[in-house]
Amino acid sequence: MPFVTVQLGQCGNQLGTQFFKSLIDDALDETTGCSKQANEDYQQVLLDRFFTDNAGKSGTHIYTPRSVLIDMESKVLAQSVAIAQQTKCWRYSAKQQFSQKSGSGNNWAYGYCVHGSRCDPGIEQVIRLQVEKCDRFDGFLCLMSLAGGTGSGLGTYVTEMLRDVYPRAFLVNQVVAPYKSGEVILQSYNALLTLAHLYESSDGLIIEENDHMQSICSRLLGLKNVSFQHINNVIAHKMLHLLAPATQSSTVANHLGHYIEQVYAHPSYKLSSLLTLPLMPESSLQYSTFQWDASIRTMRQMLIAKAYMEEGINWGVKVRPTSNYNKCISNIVVARGKDSSSLDMKSLSEPALYPRWMPAEERLHAYTSERAISGYEKSLSMLCNSQSSIDMIDGLIDKAWSMFVSRAYTHQYSRHGLNIDDFLDCFRIMERVIFDYRNL
Repeated sequence: MPFVTVQLGQCGNQLGTQFFKSLIDDALDETTGCSKQANEDYQQVLLDRFFTDNAGKSGTHIYTPRSVLIDMESKVLAQSVAIAQQTKCWRYSAKQQFSQKSGSGNNWAYGYCVHGSRCDPGIEQVIRLQVEKCDRFDGFLCLMSLAGGTGSGLGTYVTEMLRDVYPRAFLVNQVVAPYKSGEVILQSYNALLTLAHLYESSDGLIIEENDHMQSICSRLLGLKNVSFQHINNVIAHKMLHLLAPATQSSTVANHLGHYIEQVYAHPSYKLSSLLTLPLMPESSLQYSTFQWDASIRTMRQMLIAKAYMEEGINWGVKVRPTSNYNKCISNIVVARGKDSSSLDMKSLSEPALYPRWMPAEERLHAYTSERAISGYEKSLSMLCNSQSSIDMIDGLIDKAWSMFVSRAYTHQYSRHGLNIDDFLDCFRIMERVIFDYRNL
């Protein structure tokens, strides 16, 4: 069941382009440790889920992503189109792009109130064309930032529009949180407004933090001058491991809708994070061995200790009544590689990790694939609906409130139609979210 990816703003478009590049690279990979037929079946499912096939006159296949590129400046879209064309095996078409001549100036209100209403009909039409290409439409994956103007402001507007136009479609937002040190002065306001509005309209949010991705790039991958392209590569790698074809009990495919139903079943808990291991440079793969038992123990400790990578995990955190460990609503694990279908994952579904009201059969959902991915003989990915993002969100809200009490910069939002009551409503929503997660 295919779904449509909506790439919003500079962050969303750069991330989406890297994601589809990773998908194509994986589909064309023949060194996967499985039979030729199994590899061909996997490739067909992956390509059908994420691409449409436009066969050329010479019989070559040119794949077009099931996605829509949206930005208020055409420069970003042109860069994405150029990157795709360089590969010569996939491309973006002009009919799946929407852009204007000016951006949003890092102002959420301008993206939401001005660009949103002005561009609504055009954006809806571009998205509808992609939806109609799906034989069995599964939903939307929206890629966007929390801090910018177009990505967060217009991205929020588009998310709400999709909820109104497609009320029965599954809808999940992958959002990238800004550096704590600050990228723009208004990022705390933008993040507050984005999170609060998305919490009302989206089925679930997958949150990635730039600070975490920076550490992974420098500490695990050994990169000295980390760029946003490196960060996008890591996020795209994690998305690939989660969303590439896999099955539950060898029969149920890992559709986007199944993920949403299993991880975000409770409407008050929509925050999630994504853990993947191993993560290492390609040069280290040939010197590494992977054992399932060790990987599961490491993943469990990453989960309870709120660790985002396997290096530097606090192994002192224990699951005890008096311990400050990470508590979960529900989790999905995807295991890829030889013997993955026979894994024992009981340690990841320990009752103490979850609320008492969560049914035992809904705590952990496991998907497997015998096909290796990204050169890793064995790999694990976990989508966690837990407390792991609350500290970061609480910090952003505190910064926003410190500015708001003195009405700093609020005039930049009010002149585009956003008033004080709108801010207060968003603070109320997010304070309730933080309270609910803190008291799991």
